[in-house]
Order: sequence, then C-alpha cells, then structure tokens
Amino acid sequence: MPTVVIEITYKCPLNCPNCPIANLKLNSGILPLAKFAHYLDFADRLFSSEEKGEFYCIISGGEPSIVNNLREYVRIAQDRGYRVTVVSTGFNPETLLSCNADLLEISLDYSTAEKHDTHRGFIGLFSRATRVIRESSNSVIRSTYYVHNYLDIINLALNYRDRYVFVMPEIIKASNGEYYKRQILSAHLKFFKRCSNIILPRGCNHLKFITIDLFGNCLLCPFCRVYIGKITDGVESVRERLGRWGRRCPARVLRGD
Repeated sequence: MPTVVIEITYKCPLNCPNCPIANLKLNSGILPLAKFAHYLDFADRLFSSEEKGEFYCIISGGEPSIVNNLREYVRIAQDRGYRVTVVSTGFNPETLLSCNADLLEISLDYSTAEKHDTHRGFIGLFSRATRVIRESSNSVIRSTYYVHNYLDIINLALNYRDRYVFVMPEIIKASNGEYYKRQILSAHLKFFKRCSNIILPRGCNHLKFITIDLFGNCLLCPFCRVYIGKITDGVESVRERLGRWGRRCPARVLRGD
C-alpha cells in the first residue's frame, strides 16, 4: 500500500529513551497546513502509478496530539482520498478522540502505569493512552519490543482482546551510524503467536513507503532515518533514490538477548 508518513511537529512533552526525534535534538514548531497539503501533493506525484484509492497517510511527530487543529490535517488528507492514521502516545485524549482519523495508533510498551509512565517520563500518560483505547472504536496498540517487556505485550493483548497489538522492533543507532533492529527471541515468539490479536513485524516495502519530515526532507523510514533527498529535488530524483533500496531495510538484525 503506498504510504506517506508526514511528521507535523517535533514538539513533545515526554522523555522517551528510544525516540529517534529526541535523539536528533530537534525542537521545532508545527508544520503549516499549506505545507502539509504540499507534501501530500508531492506524495501523489511520487506514487502516481498506484491506484489512488489505496493511498495511506500517517501523521506523526513528535507528538501530534499537541497540535490543537489536528482535525484539519486529517481532513486535508482525507479530502485527497487518503486513509489517515495518527500515531500518538495518547498525550491529549480530547484532540485524538475528535480528530476523525481513520485509525489511531497508540503507543503502549508496558501493561502497568508505573512501568509505562516511568519509561516515557510522564506521570499519568498510561491513563491518558488507555482512555483513548477504551473510548475509541478505531484504535490499535503499538508496542516496542525490548526483550524484558514481552510479558507486558502479552498482557496488553489479553487486556484488550478487541484491539490489535502491533509489535515493533527496537531500532538502535550505533556510534558508527549504522542502524540495528532488535530481533524477537524465538522463546518469546511462540508466546506472541498464541495471541490472535498480536501482529508481528514484517519487512518494509520501501518502493511504496516514504517519510517526509517537518523540513521537507525525504527519509527512507521514520526510525532508520536514511536521507534520500528533499521534495525540492523533484519527484523523479526522489523516486530513483527510493528505488535503489527496493525492499531492503537498512537496519541490520541485532539478537534480542
């Protein structure tokens, strides 16, 4: 499915240790609506050979729920025929519950408030995130696998049987600049597979997936932030660079133990 991830802000009140944005020390403003529309127009042209009805837009950050008019970003994308996902920690439930997104991806890495809030650096975040999950019919849970939290992921799946739990690999950037993707241990994998609502990570098709950051930079992935040009370089240039990667993920595999 052709998918564009657009990062509309790098502001975030949290302090998550594995955040690729925080690690870049970015603290900029909010993407204007006109630029957001321009980025979507670029994605339209980039994937022009694909069937329009299958386009997906993922609105990300930073924390998109701090953007008061988030609903306007969702509307602009939907008016262009995109199905819209908002990825959030659940920080501002009111904004998320009223934004009219087709899907809400809510990040929960632990099944208790104490562990989750400590990890994310904000007391009360767990209750906000779980409120969004309870009060919405279009939400899923996204959990990052850190090895030690495999039981928490299973508990989340059991506690929210009516929600899918998408398991994300931890992405680690080494001092040499290379990215590593933490592999799920086989001992944990067999337990995950027993829960029908746990969705395990799959390979990315980079021919149909692009990230555009706040400044108009085109990236291969929001996690493995490999630069492939700016939208000002033009569609053909970015498409050619995107095609060099094909279906290959730039991250090496790191054992989970």
